[in-house]
Amino acid sequence: DSEPTPAAAIAALFNALKEQINEVRLSEHVSQGRSSESIPVAALAAELTSKGISISEERITEVLSMMSAPQGVTFDQVHGVDIQTLEGVKDALHQTLHPDERLSSTSGLLLYGPPGCGKTLLAQALASQKGLKLFVVDAPFFSSGTPDQQCERITALWAVCQAVGPSILFIDECDGCFKNVHNSTRISHIKKTWQTAGGGGGRCLIIGATNNPGVIDAGIMSRFGEKIEFHLPDADARVKIWEQSIHQMGYTHELSNDEITRLSADSEGWSGRDIYLCVEKVAMRMNRLHKGTPKSPLKFANFEEHLSNTKPSRQDADVTPQPRQPPQPRLTAGQKRQERQRRGQQPSGKRQ
Repeated sequence: DSEPTPAAAIAALFNALKEQINEVRLSEHVSQGRSSESIPVAALAAELTSKGISISEERITEVLSMMSAPQGVTFDQVHGVDIQTLEGVKDALHQTLHPDERLSSTSGLLLYGPPGCGKTLLAQALASQKGLKLFVVDAPFFSSGTPDQQCERITALWAVCQAVGPSILFIDECDGCFKNVHNSTRISHIKKTWQTAGGGGGRCLIIGATNNPGVIDAGIMSRFGEKIEFHLPDADARVKIWEQSIHQMGYTHELSNDEITRLSADSEGWSGRDIYLCVEKVAMRMNRLHKGTPKSPLKFANFEEHLSNTKPSRQDADVTPQPRQPPQPRLTAGQKRQERQRRGQQPSGKRQ
């Protein structure tokens, strides 16, 4: 038998866990709805206070504003992960779906690799397919304000994500807030309070995404129990991404198999996002040129100009930063003279 595709394997995984997710019991005020407007802030603040966590309603409202409920995102749209990564996803999700189990503090999931390769899509697919709430934050959320304000905001984030769970907390470009720089107060507080959201209580799966994992603080890195590497899409994956992107733009196409294969070959080195943006440009031009008329199927000629003018957004430095070269030692006058003699040069100021 042929090896199942990553998308099929993930789908099978969640089908197997279908009954398990029904065992999760939500708080009464959370089960009333999935949008932030349907969660009474005052009731949530009172619930947290009863647990010894004092957070202002303003902070709770700020965190809830980052909550969404993605719809229609499927695992077929996720490319860039191989079949061997799925056990890590299974373990991480299992912890989220079983809040009564005693979990370790290593309950996070780190997604790393080139930008535009599906890290965000995986988080959205997890939330969409299993009805989980999704909180999306980025580095400025953690780093803005004074150290005390940062700690207050982090405490609110952890607590709210767990209280309204089961949920996913997706931290985009997490290297920007998790790298060990001079702000040791923020890093220490993140380590201290991490378990509030994703540790002993479960209910929240913390997912970090980065294209620069090497700069993340070692203590925070250890809290990511699973680490999954994403890759640029191969030729077969690029074919699927071209077709899916055309469909998402609301168009059909009249591309032959050879033309689709050529699109894939000409976009070697592109990320999934690069392909999507190229299709978006084509769709925008078609919408402008044929405004008010039915959409015509796209042809290969519609893409030719954009293929030649589009460069892949990924650079090697996006994933693996070049190490700094150590400073060269200063040479003494004697060493400079010896170096000139070795090169056959005359000392400065002297002439033959």
